[in-house]
Amino acid sequence: GRVRTVNSRTGFGRFERTIAVSGACAAMAVLSNCATTVNRAGFGGCYQASGDISAFEQVISTCDLARQSKVATVEQIANANLTLGRAYLASGTPMSALEPLKRVLVLDPSRQDARLVLVQALVKTGNFSEAIDRVAEIPRQSDVYTAALLERAKAYEGRNADNDLWQAVHDLETARERLSAGSKSSNTAELARLDLVRVSMKLGEA
Repeated sequence: GRVRTVNSRTGFGRFERTIAVSGACAAMAVLSNCATTVNRAGFGGCYQASGDISAFEQVISTCDLARQSKVATVEQIANANLTLGRAYLASGTPMSALEPLKRVLVLDPSRQDARLVLVQALVKTGNFSEAIDRVAEIPRQSDVYTAALLERAKAYEGRNADNDLWQAVHDLETARERLSAGSKSSNTAELARLDLVRVSMKLGEA
């Protein structure tokens, strides 16, 4: 199969491994040979990179054990919770993602990556008001702020209270400006443009 390098910070420490990919990620074999639960959790990102949905159950069970470790550091436990939340979200069970993602922020309130994933899970579970409040906690200079604006626009649209559609339009316009000023995510910029057109049309029909 083809060879891919997976750079994963979703577990404990920074893992750089060349993974032979043939349908499913070969990280399954690597993970089964790891000596400790704490180290195994670090390969959660390899499972997710493979696109093998059937592997998420093992990611979930492994990280659920790792985050209860009595010998792991606070950072290690936070990372296990983050990987667990991401796995739940990617496997279509966002409600289960909420607890571990909130746990990350209790352990380390500075983790904006976890805050963004939490916002995504809140939007998917229909907790629109909390999602909106959580975005307000993310600094504007953060690397994830633009993505958070796109999620908040979804939350405003989903809640659809007074002026919410206007707020969604504002967030989408701001996100497009930030994306245009950068050099990445042209696909994201196009999706933001299409969302802006759609929400603007909805606003005109209101």
